[in-house]
Amino acid sequence: MLSALVILYLFLGGAGAGTIVALSVLECFDAQRHQGQSRRAAVAQAGLRGGLRSAGSYTPPARSLGLPRNFYARAWPLSFVLVAAGALCLLCDIGRPDRLLALVAHPSFSAIAIGTWAIIVCLVISGAFSALSLFEGMDVPPAAIRALGVVGVGAGLVAAAYTGVLLQSMASIVFWQTAFVPAAFLLSSLSCGVACVFAALSFTESRQPLNSFAVGLARIDSVLIVLEAACLVGLLAVGLTTPSARDAAWSLVGGEYRWLFWGGLVGVGLVAPFVLERVSAPERRRLLLLWTACFVLAGGFVLRWCTVLAASYDVTQIPSVVYGVMGTVL
Repeated sequence: MLSALVILYLFLGGAGAGTIVALSVLECFDAQRHQGQSRRAAVAQAGLRGGLRSAGSYTPPARSLGLPRNFYARAWPLSFVLVAAGALCLLCDIGRPDRLLALVAHPSFSAIAIGTWAIIVCLVISGAFSALSLFEGMDVPPAAIRALGVVGVGAGLVAAAYTGVLLQSMASIVFWQTAFVPAAFLLSSLSCGVACVFAALSFTESRQPLNSFAVGLARIDSVLIVLEAACLVGLLAVGLTTPSARDAAWSLVGGEYRWLFWGGLVGVGLVAPFVLERVSAPERRRLLLLWTACFVLAGGFVLRWCTVLAASYDVTQIPSVVYGVMGTVL
């Protein structure tokens, strides 16, 4: 049905948008870290030159989350790369950059236009926060950081939901004509965003304990996993009870793609990370964070892959059925 580039876009774009949502929320709660950066840098330099007395006269503002600074310098560029790579995959699949330029130059109120602009805003927000995290020394008011964070949350949610709306808008596939598709993709994107935060934390060099923050984030991701599983149950229930989409749904439950669905999506993408987050909470264990992130991201990719592959069993994609219906009508 769709090329591998489109499937990669659905995964990379969704994961990148979910990461932007997660990081934007963190920035709103941790906005104080951008205030007084140039003064802290000057005091630190003075402390190196003249001893610790001058440096001890300045106390940096308290950070509500207590995250190490190099965490953001790893997480924000990762979100930018994911969204940019996803957009590049979609652009290569289209093969006509002028179409995208025309859509941007002459915007219209449509799902494609809204999704395109959401991706552009996501790139701008993630690029701005990446620059602030990589090149410290600029004093930014907390209100401006929170404003950027709110915009990032909104644009990320729209871009993440659009990856599912893109499939639902294709009227030729009956199996995709349900709200459970964009809902499952949105929840999966948010879960992948949390997974990317876990991955960034696992590669963050710090002696600072991350137990309380990681446990809280793991609880949020567990809720997202349960909601995603509920959406998958709803999607399959609608498909199995709809005659024209029954074969597509059965290809995942008990047909050709059952091993990929039950093993890759349910087992690796849902059950494994849920068990790791609930049974063995990631307290001070960065390796466990990395494994959880890998399982969630693998499940996010398999979800898109299974959903696209199942469409080949949709009644609208079987030539014999289509020709039979045409012959009956004629």
